[in-house]
Amino acid sequence: MQRTLKSRMVQEVRKIYENEITSEELALAKERFLNSFVFNFESKGQVVRRLMSLEYYGYPADFLEKTKANVEKVGKANVLRVARKHLLPDKLRILTVVKPDDFNGPPLVLGLVNEIDITIPSPQQ
Repeated sequence: MQRTLKSRMVQEVRKIYENEITSEELALAKERFLNSFVFNFESKGQVVRRLMSLEYYGYPADFLEKTKANVEKVGKANVLRVARKHLLPDKLRILTVVKPDDFNGPPLVLGLVNEIDITIPSPQQ
């Protein structure tokens, strides 16, 4: 019997919950996170807007530098500790948002599907 996408997702979450990630996985995750900042800004104006937003919301002036330094300090044991606190495989819920027209039926690869109407009603006048 072929496993569903949902069971593979749960299996992966359980793996992260039960075992330390590898050194390679940790290095790749850190690299991707830290390098993502480079691609968030296409102009000096976007950099200034980000800094203004951080200031507006009360973040410290060195927030980005501290974030980078703290990410660099994260170890495999830290990831496992946080995974065990926040990733609860037995309580996992998967939310998939799709346009019904993109499917010939419900996305059964996920297992049982509960449809929820999220139509935003028009404002009443």
